[in-house]
Amino acid sequence: MNDKKGMKFAGRLAAVGVVATALVGGALQPAFAAETPLGTADASGVVEQLAPGILGETSHDAGVSVAETPATEGISVAVGSDEAISELDDASSPGITFSVDYATKQVGTDSGLQILETTSENASAYVQPLASGVRVLTAIESAEAPSEYSYSFDVPAETVLNEGANGYYLESGEDVLGVLAHPWAVDADGQQLPTSFTWESGKLTQHVDLSSPAIAFPVLADPAWSYTYSYATKKTAAANKNLLKGCFSCYFPVSGAPKAFPKAGQLLPLRVGPGNFECRFKSEFSGTNYFGFQFDATKNHVDGAGSNIVFEFRTVGGVKKLVVSGYIVNDAWWVKNNAYKVGALNNWQTFANRLNAA
Repeated sequence: MNDKKGMKFAGRLAAVGVVATALVGGALQPAFAAETPLGTADASGVVEQLAPGILGETSHDAGVSVAETPATEGISVAVGSDEAISELDDASSPGITFSVDYATKQVGTDSGLQILETTSENASAYVQPLASGVRVLTAIESAEAPSEYSYSFDVPAETVLNEGANGYYLESGEDVLGVLAHPWAVDADGQQLPTSFTWESGKLTQHVDLSSPAIAFPVLADPAWSYTYSYATKKTAAANKNLLKGCFSCYFPVSGAPKAFPKAGQLLPLRVGPGNFECRFKSEFSGTNYFGFQFDATKNHVDGAGSNIVFEFRTVGGVKKLVVSGYIVNDAWWVKNNAYKVGALNNWQTFANRLNAA
């Protein structure tokens, strides 16, 4: 990227920084000097300008590795298996490996982000390790940049992408291989742009609509992958829904759970031992052979405000399952501690067991 183009990019960000910050959240000062070139030179500045708060979710000791792969196209990203899973017979969500197909070279790190050059001089990519998985951010400089960004996943050939409340599940037979959060794309004025995923033969493609003349470049877009945990259930989703509607705390194995099924916005003073797991009930959702609900962490929750957890009763490969997925923003050591995770996952096994026994 030449200096002239970089100066133009930097000037644009400085001009719109206050507006973008006000719309996305937080109050940050513009992070760019006039001589700063595009993307690869100041990844953290790009992210802070367009999505304030996202950078703080970076995990600095997550099991995420990034490597150039000369024998194949793209840059490989590998997320290690969750050690807690090996201690639980019925949980399933191994690590994942995928390639950033449009990336060509690693060029450094910035605030925990791995910075990648791409096949387009108008786009850069940043790999961001998370406490619950990994995110790949794409910084798009202009309408001349590609509008599609693909990722090839190392998964069984029959793997499909099925939508759930918390995003899109990668499902292979009766196994859930993780969840992809719903895609988003935001421009420098804080506008949310139309974006979507397609999946074909192990390749995920994020489509970003860059056609509007009102778009303020640069644009930031992402897919994010997280671990999931699943447990066999004996009853239909409708039957489990009826049990929980009749007595929520009879089955949900966390202190502070109410007897009546929660309502939207209700504060749930949940605790596990000394740990504060305070949440607000966000919503419930139902469908054919499907029932689920979501809790959003409060500022008092050990995982941090902005975290959430979703419980879904769904059929995976013909098998009835309780699937638990979450998004964690806290990078504190105890969140990644194996004993902490095993305790949490055993709780969800108890949840499934109680329903199965009813």
